[in-house]
Amino acid sequence: MTEYLSTIEKRSYEKEDIIPIYFKTYDQSSYKDVEEYKYQVFSRSDFLSILNRGPEMGVNNAIFQDFRLHLQSIEDKVQSYKHLPIDPENKWPKQSRVGFYLRLQKELGLGFGKKYLINQVDFWDFGGAVSKAVKFVSHTCS
Repeated sequence: MTEYLSTIEKRSYEKEDIIPIYFKTYDQSSYKDVEEYKYQVFSRSDFLSILNRGPEMGVNNAIFQDFRLHLQSIEDKVQSYKHLPIDPENKWPKQSRVGFYLRLQKELGLGFGKKYLINQVDFWDFGGAVSKAVKFVSHTCS
């Protein structure tokens, strides 16, 4: 990342005109490194906020619409945790879990480490603490 920024800074641009962007259409557990390198994260939801204005502006290109709908489908799956019942067996789809952990990360102001389950489905967790808490809450509420 520093190499890209360094290359641009060596060109004849004014430093205040250079805005390093980290464009990400999928999610990751932490953007700490990105932010340390002074890049701004431009996420899927940021991009969708622009793309979703296309139809109202008369954009009707099939490729544009397919791509926009593809990204919206990903976003909808990630946000699906909001309407799914708590599942003590941790059987939420992967993208629902990602959305849940992203929300925890935002609300708690904590970073996540990436772990891999035996079945190779990745998710974010605090060393199992969140899964245990969800199981505990689910058990005590039933």
